[in-house]
Amino acid sequence: MSETSLQKYRRRIPQFASSTDEVINGWLSDATAALCPTSFGQRYQDAVIYYAAHLQAMAEISGLMASGGPGAVFGYAGIASSVKEGDLSVSLRAGSGNALANTLADDFFLITIYGRQYIQIRDSVVPRMRRVGTSIRFIGR
Repeated sequence: MSETSLQKYRRRIPQFASSTDEVINGWLSDATAALCPTSFGQRYQDAVIYYAAHLQAMAEISGLMASGGPGAVFGYAGIASSVKEGDLSVSLRAGSGNALANTLADDFFLITIYGRQYIQIRDSVVPRMRRVGTSIRFIGR
């Protein structure tokens, strides 16, 4: 019997072990709606899991920043570009020059370790395109 997305999520993403099944299934549902199964083939479930974990981590980052809670929590790989102490303000920069980044849109995923894992899966199965002058070239696999 194959493992469900929820079971695999719970096994691979220990950071959110205290989250209810309902909460995790909500993030999995959002990720499922955002990704195309045919594009990811056999890695689709893995892509959904890491995409969902990234969304959950980003929501937690937003909540922590809004509440003035700790910003350095396991799972967050963003680079602090500015820090303010009074009333706590932390700005994260993912680093556009990173070798993992294919586009500026990838910066969103580079903020968490889960987003980075998603990019790695995506780039291993979905050919990347880059505009060069007036033509589009595919970049590796």
